[in-house]
Amino acid sequence: MTRLKNEVVNGRNIKKEFFAMTVSPKENRHTVGPFFQLILIFFTVTIIYGSIERVLSQPSYTEPLSQPQVFTPRDMSLFKDVPNNISVGFFIRSFSKFDTLHGNFVLSGSVWFEFDPRKVSLEQIGNFNIEQSTILEKSQPYVMQAGEKMFVRYDIKVEFTSQLEYQAFPLDEHRIGFVLANRFLPAQNFFFESFNKNFMVKQANMERDPEWILTRNIVYTGYAQDIYDKTLSQRQITYPVVSFVLEFMRISSKTLAVSFLPLLFLFFISLLSFSLDPKQYAIQIITISMGTLSAMIAYRFVIDSISPRVSYFMLSDYLYLIFLFANFIIFLISFLIPKFTLMQRKVTLVFLHGAVSFLSALVIAMYA
Repeated sequence: MTRLKNEVVNGRNIKKEFFAMTVSPKENRHTVGPFFQLILIFFTVTIIYGSIERVLSQPSYTEPLSQPQVFTPRDMSLFKDVPNNISVGFFIRSFSKFDTLHGNFVLSGSVWFEFDPRKVSLEQIGNFNIEQSTILEKSQPYVMQAGEKMFVRYDIKVEFTSQLEYQAFPLDEHRIGFVLANRFLPAQNFFFESFNKNFMVKQANMERDPEWILTRNIVYTGYAQDIYDKTLSQRQITYPVVSFVLEFMRISSKTLAVSFLPLLFLFFISLLSFSLDPKQYAIQIITISMGTLSAMIAYRFVIDSISPRVSYFMLSDYLYLIFLFANFIIFLISFLIPKFTLMQRKVTLVFLHGAVSFLSALVIAMYA
C-alpha cells in the first residue's frame, strides 16, 4: 500500500513539473515575439508604401509655367495694321543630355516656320534665338514653297537650363521648358502662331535605361518685352515668342530605393533588438542600437551624393530626420530596456512604429 501511495505521489510530482515546464516560458517570458514584430513591420511598410503610391498616381508639377504675355483685344486695337501670323513648330529628335539633378539639358531637333515671304524675309526669320540657352549647332535653312506660303526648317542643337523645384525629391516630377523668340520681328507687325500638335517629341525616354518619361507637351504663344528705359517708349521693344513646355514623370524607383530603403531597414534592425532578452543581452541591445544610429549618420553622405544641391529642405531630408530621430530615441531607450516589462516594450514598439508611419505619411502628403 505504501509503495502504491509513493507511485501516486511521484506521478503527481511529474505532472506538476511537466505543467511548470509548459507554462513557465509564457509566464516568465522577457522577449517580444517575432510574430508581433512582423505585424508592426507590415503595418509600417503598408502605410508608407500607400502614401508613396498615392503620390505617384497623382503627378504634380511645382515648376511654374513659362507663359508669355498675350495680346488682348485692346492691345490689338492700338495697332495700325493687323499683325501677320507666322506659324511655328518644334520637333525634338533626342536629348543627348538630360540632367534633372542640375537642370541642364541638350537636345537635337528642328524648328520650322511657315510665313508669307511678301511680308517678312527669310533673313528676319533666321534671326530667332532660344532664350537662356546656347545654340550649339544651326544648319542652313531648308526652304520649300507651298503656294503663297514659304516653309523653312532649321536643324539645331541646343543646350539650355531650366529652373527645377526639388521639394518632393525623390518623388519629384518636373516641368522643363524653353522659349523661342525673335527680336527682329516687332510684335506690332508679327505674331507667332503655334499649337500643341506643332510640338513633337520623337524620343520620350531619355536613356537606354530610362528614369523619366514624357507625359505631356504644351505650347504657349504671346510676346515679351525688353525695357531699356521706362520713361521712353522708343527704348522698349516688344517681340513675339513661343514657349515650349515638357512635363516628365519619374518611372525609375532606383533613386527612391537608394535614398529611402536603407533608412527603413536600419530602423527595423534597431527595433528587432527588443526581441532579445534584456537580462542576458543588455550589452548587445545597446551595441545594436548604437551601430544602427552610427550607420544612419554615415549614410547621410550617400544621400547627399545623389541629391540636388539646394538650400531648402527636400522630402528626402525630412524623411531622413524622422528616421534619425527615431533611431536616437531607440538608442536612449536601449539603456532602460532591462527595467521595462514585456508590456512596456510592446507599447514602446507600437508607439515608435506608429509615430514613424504617421510622420512619414504626413511629410509625403505635404511635400510630394
